[in-house]
Amino acid sequence: MGGYDERFKTYGWEDDDFYSRLQSAGLKYKHFERGKLFHLPHSDRKRTENQEVDPSDLSASIQQNRIAAANRKRWTNRSPRAVYHIHFRDVENNYVIADKATGS
Repeated sequence: MGGYDERFKTYGWEDDDFYSRLQSAGLKYKHFERGKLFHLPHSDRKRTENQEVDPSDLSASIQQNRIAAANRKRWTNRSPRAVYHIHFRDVENNYVIADKATGS
């Protein structure tokens, strides 16, 4: 599947892109009983606080993602990945501090 497409710079449609690739690979959609899964509500501020997006331009960014998900070449295991330098890793608490490498 290649994981989430790193070309999405903000939230919105990245999960639809991933689901589409799973289905293309032959995985079947599964329904869960009501109450087995639930969505954790979160504000647009929370969704974007660690992303490269201007909150005042959020709806435009989401629309760009929708169009991109429908029209661009599929993300694969061979797609170029961003490179990160890890400065600190706490495996026990699943915590990492990293910076995106320059030029990636």
